[in-house]
Amino acid sequence: KEAVMTTIVSLALGIGLFIVLPSIISSFLFKDNKIYSNLLEAGLRLAFFVLYIFLISFSKDIQRVFQYHGAEHKSIYAYEQHLELTAENAKKFTTLHPRCGTSFLLIVMFIAIIVFTGLDFILPPPSSFATKLLTKVVLRVLFMPLIAGISYELQRYTSNHLDNIFVRMIAAPGMALQKITTKEPDLDQLEVAIVAIKVVLNEPVENATEVY
Repeated sequence: KEAVMTTIVSLALGIGLFIVLPSIISSFLFKDNKIYSNLLEAGLRLAFFVLYIFLISFSKDIQRVFQYHGAEHKSIYAYEQHLELTAENAKKFTTLHPRCGTSFLLIVMFIAIIVFTGLDFILPPPSSFATKLLTKVVLRVLFMPLIAGISYELQRYTSNHLDNIFVRMIAAPGMALQKITTKEPDLDQLEVAIVAIKVVLNEPVENATEVY
């Protein structure tokens, strides 16, 4: 029950802070200008997201989470390079990875700009401001799965074509943001990440201690 409630509250806060609130603010400030309203909404959404990550990065517990995040990326690199999954092999890789969830969320925000702007121009304007605001918020929530799907496919494409300069430009903001959300792990943290990969791959794990 606690896990379910935590998930529900987290989703509600995420949607409210990064989707609904920027939409409400931009709608009030630019009631009659769709372009300015969508640009402000996108800017606020991005600012809230980066500020949120920056603020939580000062927490010692979150810093440790970010170290494990870095360990995950390093271990994935070792696996992708077909190296033996050891902490020593994983340690030499960077903590920044093109298929990171941080990069994915940033892509979601950029795709949302295109989709939401298009919706505002395609759909007929509601009769009242209250109806307009309600419609805008509801549509933003309903279209998030579509935006997430498009973003996922775009991230998959960019991660496989980083030799192209234009693709690297698309991936660059997300990679830069990972400098906040990933930290250099120690060998013990790399061991944990490697065990997790081996379990997923159904490979034998010889050095893990099961915790209940």
